[in-house]
Amino acid sequence: MNSTIIFLSLFFIILSLMLVFKIKIYFNLFSNKCVVIIYLYKLRIITIEINLIGLTFKINNSKKTNKFSLILTKEQEYFIKQIKSTILDKLYYDDISINLKIGTSNAFSSSIASGTIDTFVSMISSKLFYINKDLDLYYERNCLFDKLELVLDMDIKVYFTIFDLIFAIIISLYKRGNYAKQRKRSRRIAK
Repeated sequence: MNSTIIFLSLFFIILSLMLVFKIKIYFNLFSNKCVVIIYLYKLRIITIEINLIGLTFKINNSKKTNKFSLILTKEQEYFIKQIKSTILDKLYYDDISINLKIGTSNAFSSSIASGTIDTFVSMISSKLFYINKDLDLYYERNCLFDKLELVLDMDIKVYFTIFDLIFAIIISLYKRGNYAKQRKRSRRIAK
């Protein structure tokens, strides 16, 4: 009896542990470079390098490049919706740091562009503060009047519990099974 209680209490403690993910995003529009690095604690999990002109990406410095598809199939669209509803909506944002350099080589248009981006960041930050009142947000913008440059450097720290991870996997598998059954039914009806 005591061993069962100890096992269950340890099991619930493990399920409630928080996974700490750090996401680093570097985006430079004029050098055609976007790099996304995801860490679990301090261990690098994945590095994604995106070529903006060719719409290609590489994962973990591999030689193989994959192409982005601008038109999504129904399966890809369903997969993206599942990721959003089961994982992205359950993330707990703790710390966000945004460094932005913007310049259009014209003082007037640089000011307009930086003001527009400031308004956009303000709207997103108010939504994030509504979700998490303990969020630490650092935003720095440098407006360059004599250069043509757009560089974004962003660090995001999010928490995700092991329970949420297991729950997301189970729900995704269950919904994927239902989706596959519905597709088979619709194909039979179409024939």
